[in-house]
Amino acid sequence: MFGGEVKGCTAGLCVVALRAPAGDIARAAAEQVAQTCGAARYACTVAVGDWGLGSGKTVADSWKALIGGAPPKYINSNTLASNIPGMTHAMTVGQGQPLQKKFGNVTGAAVLVDQLFPCEKPGDFGNDGCKQ
Repeated sequence: MFGGEVKGCTAGLCVVALRAPAGDIARAAAEQVAQTCGAARYACTVAVGDWGLGSGKTVADSWKALIGGAPPKYINSNTLASNIPGMTHAMTVGQGQPLQKKFGNVTGAAVLVDQLFPCEKPGDFGNDGCKQ
């Protein structure tokens, strides 16, 4: 689905793909997220990837080091985290299936993530998920 605006995210949406180390997240990584996303990172971030959960770390620990602000409101299977209020799991089609099975050019341990973002207002497409 395309178009529309994520509810509460008038300043934009921050999307972060990560592969966090088992140890501490480098300060330079957090500075890059801050520089790229600005204030949107505190209210409208979706971060997906490997959170480096070894050695007793949690998603919230890595979130605090990389994104900052309050811990994520939504965590999906320790792969995806978001601080967008109202974000939920969407469909089950392909959920958790390695992308390599469907897309041969994808490398690493990528997985398909299917999430539903809360919608503020409709976009230009009739099937964008927002009610008119």
